[in-house]
Amino acid sequence: REDRMNQEALQQFTRRMFMSMSGLAAAGAVGGGALAEAQTMTEKDRKNIAAVKGMSAAWATGDAAKIAAFMHEKIAFRGSAENMAAPPMVGIEMFLKSMTGFLKATKIEMRILDAFALDPLVVTCHHQLFENKERGLHEDLYIGCFFMEDGKIREWNDYGIIPYAQPRAKDTAKKGKFIRI
Repeated sequence: REDRMNQEALQQFTRRMFMSMSGLAAAGAVGGGALAEAQTMTEKDRKNIAAVKGMSAAWATGDAAKIAAFMHEKIAFRGSAENMAAPPMVGIEMFLKSMTGFLKATKIEMRILDAFALDPLVVTCHHQLFENKERGLHEDLYIGCFFMEDGKIREWNDYGIIPYAQPRAKDTAKKGKFIRI
């Protein structure tokens, strides 16, 4: 039953996302010319996406310094944009200190499912599988917004697609695998 509810929630998200994107595409065609002539991605956009993908892969190492290598010295990171009232941690030293402590209790696998860029922004849909000493295995699906500066991540906000309160398949995280989307 939970698996069916989880699949229904994901299908709803997929339908909503498709309809939203279709509406945006139609609005762009009417207001901004034909979308059939979409511009190709610039070299700077490709480099920005590569930096975000590199940061994503670095989480699997569990090494905060490797993750921080993709961050701007003035990185602003909140961890979850669901609490916009909380101030972000700012600066590479704060990021390193916080992530070093966090990674002592948590392993993360971060997979980017899709990404697009329009300098200075990179937007991703990414899936994270967490293995936490207290909470055990759990996963989340996010829209990530990355503001890039000098080829590094200057600001990062994640927006949860599947809220914590929404039911998930209990056996998925226990098996160390992602849910199917």
